Amino acid sequence: MPRLLLRAAIFSAILLAGSVAADERPTRDARKQARVVVDAAGEDAARLRTLLDAGADVDARAASRQTPLGEAAERGNVESLRLLLERGAAMEKPAKANRTPLALAVRQGRANTASELLKAGASALTGGPDRSAVDIAASRARERSLDTLLTASAGLVSAGQVRNAILVRAAAAGRQDRVEKLLALGADPDASVFGDTALFAAVSARHPPIARILLERGAAADRKLRDRPSPLDLAVRQDDLEMVALLTLSGADWQRAGLHTQDKRERMRLRGADGTMLASRDDVGDIDRLDGEGMTILMRAAQSGVQAIVRAAIARGARVDVQRGASAAGSPRWPQGDGWTALMLAAAAGHGSVVAELLGAGANVNHRNGSGRTALMLATWYGHLAVVRQLVAAGAEAGIADEHGHSAGSLAIVAGRVELGEPLGVVVPPVPPKPQPKAKPQPKARAASAAGANAAGAPASGGSKRGTP
Repeated sequence: MPRLLLRAAIFSAILLAGSVAADERPTRDARKQARVVVDAAGEDAARLRTLLDAGADVDARAASRQTPLGEAAERGNVESLRLLLERGAAMEKPAKANRTPLALAVRQGRANTASELLKAGASALTGGPDRSAVDIAASRARERSLDTLLTASAGLVSAGQVRNAILVRAAAAGRQDRVEKLLALGADPDASVFGDTALFAAVSARHPPIARILLERGAAADRKLRDRPSPLDLAVRQDDLEMVALLTLSGADWQRAGLHTQDKRERMRLRGADGTMLASRDDVGDIDRLDGEGMTILMRAAQSGVQAIVRAAIARGARVDVQRGASAAGSPRWPQGDGWTALMLAAAAGHGSVVAELLGAGANVNHRNGSGRTALMLATWYGHLAVVRQLVAAGAEAGIADEHGHSAGSLAIVAGRVELGEPLGVVVPPVPPKPQPKAKPQPKARAASAAGANAAGAPASGGSKRGTP
């Protein structure tokens, strides 16, 4: 009996293998037939017509995943391409290497078939990252890919969109040559494609030279797309000080990007950067422009301790003694200005490296704000010993009094800054220790009951815990 069961199992396995082989045979035959159709699409339009008339699949896929339309587009066979389109071939169906027929045509520099596909309604944006015709034209090393797509789209309604889309992708890929060429051909530096602008793409991919070109051609430094941060806010999140300096010196608003918040100021201090590349920019507008809070870029950078931007702004010609809110229009917060300068902001925050930059640029060390206070008084009040020493060494006068009659020395005494007495030339008495609070007396009844409980419960030496009766 077991032997009969074994024979039955073997026989069933043989039948199953035969049925699988029979099922695979048509698949292999279909692939061979698809290869014939694909080859005909690239080489012989007449033969292709014969095969299609005989019932061949217009969207057949060979083992290489190539389709007849993809082959015709890639080989530049316009006659085959038109025939396939007439028979209903899918233009957006991925072909070889998961690229659309249009992307294959652009990749091989086939402007003739690329133009036919665009006229028929093919999208240059279809195909996903690194697969669409636009991606190939933007980033592929061969110049002909870009020229092919531009030539193929010339005169079409979608030509402007194609240029703008290539610009965004070229900015993301770091292709400065393509960016310059597209802008020269009329691409819009502010156009939004793929949910991005070219400037946002350049900032995201950390390409400052491309961002600079786009800003020079009129890209809006403050433009914010839906569900996206502004370019400046993105640069801050990435701790990219060079890009932050470029954007702010091109007019991006620090306040709008939220750079006045403490967490972002801390992040901005995590990295160093050389901002001197900005010194040669002559078209960034008024470097001393006040933002919505009456602050200049130099003031913001000084307050945040971002030395690279302070250095870059000074190199660009920023005036170190501009006062906060002091302009013809004033500012909503300080209509008449409050007299604070970049040096005072840096001193109050304790940013010694920024203080050194500003003093080196000629900042007035004894300038007084609207309350009569100097940078030395502010550094004293907030207890920044190193900055106090810097300011004194630079000639700050400790005897200047504010409108309340306080000098830096008296403020040190009021604040109890003992360590500041020596550089300021005053004796700061130590702050007496705070008296310890006395224990609150217990009520008599509660104290008596507690004492009785202790007497009753305390065991006599060598006796039991229950006490003496």
